[in-house]
Amino acid sequence: MRRWTAGATYRQKQFAEVVGSALGGPLPEDIELAYPWLGFDVVEDVYEERTNQDRIERTEDVLLGLRAGGRIGYAAESLGSDRDALMVSAYAQNGWDFGRERSMFVTTAATGRVENDGLRMACCRPEPGTTRVPRTTRSSSRQVNGVVTDELDADQQLLLGGEEGLRGYPLRYQAGTSRALLTLEERYYTGWYPFRLFHVAGAAFFDMGRTWGTDVTGATSDGWLKDVGIGLRLGSSRSAFGNVIHIDLAFPLDGGDASTACSSSSGQRSASRNRDVKIGDAHLFFCNR
Repeated sequence: MRRWTAGATYRQKQFAEVVGSALGGPLPEDIELAYPWLGFDVVEDVYEERTNQDRIERTEDVLLGLRAGGRIGYAAESLGSDRDALMVSAYAQNGWDFGRERSMFVTTAATGRVENDGLRMACCRPEPGTTRVPRTTRSSSRQVNGVVTDELDADQQLLLGGEEGLRGYPLRYQAGTSRALLTLEERYYTGWYPFRLFHVAGAAFFDMGRTWGTDVTGATSDGWLKDVGIGLRLGSSRSAFGNVIHIDLAFPLDGGDASTACSSSSGQRSASRNRDVKIGDAHLFFCNR
């Protein structure tokens, strides 16, 4: 399937000192961007029905083919932006089934902003080896992912901690300009269905990661950090989204105290702290069967 998309985005970020509080770094400059964009996506129609892939006791349509696309836009001062910039982004994902319930999924994405003085806010996110082995009673996940950046805006930091997948450490424990993270997890399905509300699974995991470069204050990385832990996975059978609640107890292996965390995941994670307003979208679909 091929799909064209078009739309417009308005983004504004303003910064000011908080009276009575010391700055932790230089005050970022204000940014205002308004731009139309054009996007293109292609998806191979290669799906397979599975259970216990990302959710629990839910039938999932898993893509084992190519999904790729990109978007390009232009922010101009004549459109209300505070600078002229070419906005670009691209992504690609592919999956392979090796038989005997073994699969590999590889994803990469890149974004950037080309201004008069060069490339800004460049970010590349490769995930070169995600393997899942779903079975009736257990599944294994081995995931490697990384992020490489260049010329980030002063308000953007590349962080590593509990929220980014290093579950034995506090939020924002490390910061830098690039990051790598290895996650190994074994999930065990109990078959327990209390009050017919949640399907219960247990998990054991190991995380290892680090950042490179310096943060906004000039501090450097502490090197490789590792943790191990156990947790519960609760899959709601009453939710239309099928989110999985994660309750984890993690033990850091490189200093610090044990930590607990609770989160909800649907297999895809996204976060945004900026004020983005999508003015409009137009979609044209071209399908090949």
